[in-house]
Amino acid sequence: MTDALDVTIAQGSDSDIDACVGIWRAALLARDGVDDPRLPERTRAKLIELPRVSWLVARGADHALGFALLAEGGTGTPGPHDPEGYAYLALLGVAPSAWGQGIATALLARLEEELARAGLPGAYLHVVSENTAAIRRYERAGWHSIGEVYVHPVTGRPTRSYARELA
Repeated sequence: MTDALDVTIAQGSDSDIDACVGIWRAALLARDGVDDPRLPERTRAKLIELPRVSWLVARGADHALGFALLAEGGTGTPGPHDPEGYAYLALLGVAPSAWGQGIATALLARLEEELARAGLPGAYLHVVSENTAAIRRYERAGWHSIGEVYVHPVTGRPTRSYARELA
């Protein structure tokens, strides 16, 4: 798929792992100002080990600009409000140099196609409560908050769960 942004979205492959790990690390560093040395290995493990529904990579002319990992529900670190039978949006990252260009929105739209193709009723995600830019993006894309804010068992940060149902 190519859109007006001149970005192609396609299924990821093993050759995309390092680029996706780099995007995730750069995005969290830009957002939080913290470079956790454990982050690359945790991200790599998710990309390799989580049972995938879909792994999308958004590419510009010569490199990856963003990615989304949609995993089977119940994988990763569970939240208290995860709906059964839904896929889990485990990772959605965009390179800071590409923020504001609509890449996350394009990835979210394509994920809906992937959910339909997999015959799933929807997806859920967990987002740090202070990440208001991401929350606004999810809400504009039709995602809605489910349950109360909870403390994430790995990060210790206030976290919200969101869900997106297919029509």
